[in-house]
Amino acid sequence: MSRISLRHAPMLFCCLVCTGLFLGCNLRISPPIYFEIPMNYTGPFALILDPINGNPTVLQNGRFIYIIPTNGFLILKTFSPFEHPHKEFALYSNEAQLQMEDPDPTQTPADAIVCRDTGMHEDPGSHSDTIRSIVYVIGTEKQKDQVIATRQWRLLSPEYKKTP
Repeated sequence: MSRISLRHAPMLFCCLVCTGLFLGCNLRISPPIYFEIPMNYTGPFALILDPINGNPTVLQNGRFIYIIPTNGFLILKTFSPFEHPHKEFALYSNEAQLQMEDPDPTQTPADAIVCRDTGMHEDPGSHSDTIRSIVYVIGTEKQKDQVIATRQWRLLSPEYKKTP
């Protein structure tokens, strides 16, 4: 049986502290994210990153609220709330809740109309820059697959107007 000598104790202590700090930083949970969707909206909606002209992200009552315009295209200054683990909720403008796709897609019926996350995408911009977007689809699994295959969010037309 081996014993740890006292001369190794400071090194062991430092390793434990560093491990705790590393795990603590990586387990940060962001406030929940709420998407307010226009009534009867179906199809893709995209959050587009534009650090200069985008809408600011504001924390209201302990949650981030993104009001999706009727054109399905919301331009944001930052994606920082999406960088850490968080919960997402979608509701229509009349406050009726819209189901989010389960993190395990096999748990959501393929033909159910739900809010489905397609992930982050990068597309070429007009001046050799890259456009980063996070895209969701309100629809079935087949509609989500079709949106991804055809990259339909690129057809949405942006509005550069500030949200309240």
